[in-house]
Amino acid sequence: CTDIDECENRDICQHECKNTFGSYQCICPPGYQLMLNGKTCQDVDECLEQSVRCGPNRMCFNMRGSYQCIDTPCPPNYQRDPVSGFCLKNCPPNDLECALSPYALEYKLVSLPFGIAANQDLIRLVAYTQDGVMHPRTTFLMVDEEQTAPFALRDENLKGVVYTTRPLREPETYRMRVRASSYSANGTIEYQTTFIVYIAVSAYPY
Repeated sequence: CTDIDECENRDICQHECKNTFGSYQCICPPGYQLMLNGKTCQDVDECLEQSVRCGPNRMCFNMRGSYQCIDTPCPPNYQRDPVSGFCLKNCPPNDLECALSPYALEYKLVSLPFGIAANQDLIRLVAYTQDGVMHPRTTFLMVDEEQTAPFALRDENLKGVVYTTRPLREPETYRMRVRASSYSANGTIEYQTTFIVYIAVSAYPY
């Protein structure tokens, strides 16, 4: 008898095929697990399944195929909200500089597969008032971004939409800072929120 190499059919496994005598086995890259169909791979959420504890002022960022502990400190005069995890301003009396600083600091973590096309929306940022209501007059501005980052920002229906400017073809982790300014009816700034967004692009299209 002659063994048939099922792996010659390139579509038989999502990642890698290992031929065995009389059969075959699909293999996934590190950080992925084989699904019940025996062919496709699914990311392992190490943060959840391994109960990763990164320590104070850090968040576990589940990336496709791995994870990373990200520093998420609250600046001076801010306190972390125990429910939302946001850094909320808590100014001492008569501290004008603190009073003029952004009301909240939020960290956003986004994990993406390799190969997402250009002009694809990735995340929508929303600024809320102290009462937890979406502010009716808010604009968004990218204030700190790597020059080579393949992302841009636009205002849309009171949200800041981060989208791709070119296909995502390099495994990379990007960091950007977005400032949301919310205005009163007479045009003065009522609230400011800072978003720090981490976007991790996988080496694989799944």
